[in-house]
Amino acid sequence: MQDFKKFIIQVQTFVIADNIAAANEDSSLMELREFALTDVLSLPSEQVLQQLKRLESIYQTFLDFWINYKTLPVELKERSIREFFDCLDLDEYFKIVQENTLPKPTVTENYVQSILYVIRKRQTVLHAFIRAIEEATPTNKVEKSIKAEAIISQPINSIPVFKSEITEDLFALLKDYFVLNDQSELMALLQNTATISNKLLVFHGNGNQLADAFKQLFDANLIVGSNKAQLIQWILQHFSYKDKNSQRNYTEKYLNDIISTDTKNCQSPILDVKKKESGDYGIVATQRIKKNYKKY
Repeated sequence: MQDFKKFIIQVQTFVIADNIAAANEDSSLMELREFALTDVLSLPSEQVLQQLKRLESIYQTFLDFWINYKTLPVELKERSIREFFDCLDLDEYFKIVQENTLPKPTVTENYVQSILYVIRKRQTVLHAFIRAIEEATPTNKVEKSIKAEAIISQPINSIPVFKSEITEDLFALLKDYFVLNDQSELMALLQNTATISNKLLVFHGNGNQLADAFKQLFDANLIVGSNKAQLIQWILQHFSYKDKNSQRNYTEKYLNDIISTDTKNCQSPILDVKKKESGDYGIVATQRIKKNYKKY
């Protein structure tokens, strides 16, 4: 199974360099594909099914990447192609290699299109590999996996998952920013037990404070199960904020500037993520310090 292992690693690995096409040349991958196919088809039927499920999981990663790509706002690309490239979050989906011997790439529109083309080619190779295994496996010996076309038409709707060890502390910190009638719904959202509702929970604070709180939790890996684009969509679906005496809805651009970039840092954060002695991360409320504070 050594060739199969090498194949699934290589199909997910991308080299960042000035010449994307040359750095990610696929001739060796195509040759490795044939040896990897022999590896899988030599396995017992039950193990073939297990490897198909493993391949489908890898294929889903490619689909998640394209979902993220399609949700990035067009104006972000128009404002800064480098910023747009960074928001692709390549290292969240694939194994990214930046060799020290390689020159630092200059990001242009053509450069972005080149890496997207290479990713699409790798996805096609993986798709064909999955189909080859399915077609070579008798249906009376192993149940065929879900076809890649079906996966494409039915992408998984990933939502943010707050790690259980912080939900109670996070709720205690956030609840007073919401009216009493909304607090139970807030807890349900943090525990992923909320029912479908069109109601937006109003955050009684600056809009960027709630967005910054979620960004800090995501960056500390205390929110899992989604990427930043999916986190932004989740916030849009569930929250609004109070602006003076009016309720104001978040916009995708507003949230993207805070969560996916460093262009709009929150000046009055409501929480800090701190590393504990155990090595785990926890959350604490920030303190307001008055400049004219006097000791008595």
